[in-house]
Amino acid sequence: MAEKVAIPRLLVTSCPAKKGKKRKTFLEKAAKKRSLDLARGKTKICIGTSFERWRQLKEDKGLKTDAMVAELLLHR
Repeated sequence: MAEKVAIPRLLVTSCPAKKGKKRKTFLEKAAKKRSLDLARGKTKICIGTSFERWRQLKEDKGLKTDAMVAELLLHR
């Protein structure tokens, strides 16, 4: 009878399996949202009824962003 030949194990040369990302808890998500909202709130202004005039000026001057309109008005 033929003898069994041992087959050598293959070396693992590829990257090991990636671990999935840890899911954030509800509290972590809420804290992140709160911090982003606070940061965004620091840049907001209320122009009230002048909103239409703001948009019209933006369009008339061919400006792409609200920041560009603000720069134009501040540097007059």
